[in-house]
Amino acid sequence: MSSIRFARPCTSCHRMLEIGVEMIGRDFHCHHCGSEFVASLPLNSPEADRILDERIDRLLEAADRQMARTQLAFETQSAPAIIPQTINTVGDYWEG
Repeated sequence: MSSIRFARPCTSCHRMLEIGVEMIGRDFHCHHCGSEFVASLPLNSPEADRILDERIDRLLEAADRQMARTQLAFETQSAPAIIPQTINTVGDYWEG
């Protein structure tokens, strides 16, 4: 959970709310009036670009870690054993 927060007014009651950057793009409920809106940075926020860049970097790092784990899991799986099978040809038969 990130400690980076920003202030934004509720879209309904207009009271100022502190919203964590991890909530950007997610549904957020105002604890004053109960209205729901999608959390976003105010467009005129001077630090909006920096906060979004940090969030993007964290998401990309998390994706890289997941890709590395997936690749490692894939590489460590043993390939299924291939059992050679004999193919009967015209000359292969039993006479009894």
